[in-house]
Amino acid sequence: MARFDRYRLTLRAPLHLAGRGVGMERSELTVRSDTLFSALCAALAVTHGRGAVDDLLEWFREGLTPFAVSSTFPWAGETFLVPRPRAVPAGGPARRARWLSVAVLTGLLRGEPPDDTAEPLDLGAEATAWLLPSECTALAGQQYWAITAVPRVTVDRETSASAVYRTGRVIFGHRAGLYFLVYWLDRSWEPAFREALAYLSGEGFGGERSAGHGQFRFTDPEEVEIPDVPGSPLRLTLGLYHPSAAEIRAGALDPPAAYDLETRRGWMTDLAGGGRWRKAVRMLAEGALVRGVGPVAGELVDVTPDGFTMHRVIRCGLTPTLGVNPAMVAMPTAAGGKA
Repeated sequence: MARFDRYRLTLRAPLHLAGRGVGMERSELTVRSDTLFSALCAALAVTHGRGAVDDLLEWFREGLTPFAVSSTFPWAGETFLVPRPRAVPAGGPARRARWLSVAVLTGLLRGEPPDDTAEPLDLGAEATAWLLPSECTALAGQQYWAITAVPRVTVDRETSASAVYRTGRVIFGHRAGLYFLVYWLDRSWEPAFREALAYLSGEGFGGERSAGHGQFRFTDPEEVEIPDVPGSPLRLTLGLYHPSAAEIRAGALDPPAAYDLETRRGWMTDLAGGGRWRKAVRMLAEGALVRGVGPVAGELVDVTPDGFTMHRVIRCGLTPTLGVNPAMVAMPTAAGGKA
């Protein structure tokens, strides 16, 4: 079993998260692991000073990785969801499910898909989930989150002409929110981590923070265990993954690896209050199946814009992973191969 700290977040306000192909009028549902890591580093710079961030990044660069965070995933009631793995049975409930519960994932990781499952349940914002029947019974009949759009007005500084646009936002119900997992290798950084998270809870995630968006409460971490097949050559990623050159040479992406690729880019705000575009980088999406990596895989990626010298700009391509029973990959994949 792999042990994680699970932080449950309850959103105090709507959440606006831009993503690839997502304009202002739409929003993603979850905060990805690279965004979460960057936000925590920015908060750490406030709570402990810029030197603490430099020290933390130096630990990672020297291979002394103290922790790895997953992406945030939805929770509803007492059911915690994870993205559908890239290699699952193509028929039955997996056919239409984007998410599955940790209880269902447990069976998949062991190579024993649970027989007692229900048809996918729509929990809101077109997020269908593969659940156990007992979980469906507990959650049925409610919408736990929704993505809506609200009007905004911008005024031209020179002409005073106004223009209306719409901003997408995620709204969570009172029995739903987001959570993330932390895999600790050195807990000496845990007090600073929690102080940074506390500061971030008041600042918020994502866009539209000047309007109060993205603020959240969080619980004390719960220690949870998720099946992890010791010594398995196949592992499942829980965050965005940027394989190192050494991992690629060792065959991390060789068959039967299965994954989707995503291009991560975005606008950054520097310490002087200015802004510019970060360099784009391609990563493997959550739920990838990769070969020959450890409990933490990947690397930090330098995406500093050309000509920017104030500080280095880093994206986190490190992810916690879970060992998978090889029998899992004998099942037909939902989409097959890599994207």
